[in-house]
Amino acid sequence: MNRKKAQMFLVTIVFLSGVIFAVQGFLVQYMTMDLSEPMQSNDVFILNNIRDMFNETIRTGTDCDDALLNINLLHEFLITRMLKGYTVELKYNKENEPNLVCANWAPGATDPVLTLTIHISGTNTETTGMYEYFRNT
Repeated sequence: MNRKKAQMFLVTIVFLSGVIFAVQGFLVQYMTMDLSEPMQSNDVFILNNIRDMFNETIRTGTDCDDALLNINLLHEFLITRMLKGYTVELKYNKENEPNLVCANWAPGATDPVLTLTIHISGTNTETTGMYEYFRNT
């Protein structure tokens, strides 16, 4: 009699483990964050983040060449790692390749170091922003 109780106990444990695993599999989809809904119509958020990244890159550059190197890296990052469903086009001083006007790097210059046009195409929207970056310090 004890042998049958032990067998039923093991069968019950295996069955309950399977049920718990199956329920966990169904519920795991509710634990992930769904960014598709807020990001569908929020390309202004993406545009502002790109603008801020360029601002920080220019601000922290030790000199014009260092800032240009970092802008090249940022450019490659943005082009290759854009959110799914979005494309980004960047124009630097009206050119496709990253460049800076190093003559305007000195503090107090009245002309911008970089004039940047950011064009983001989403699933149903297109947004363009034009920015001028000055080196103030």
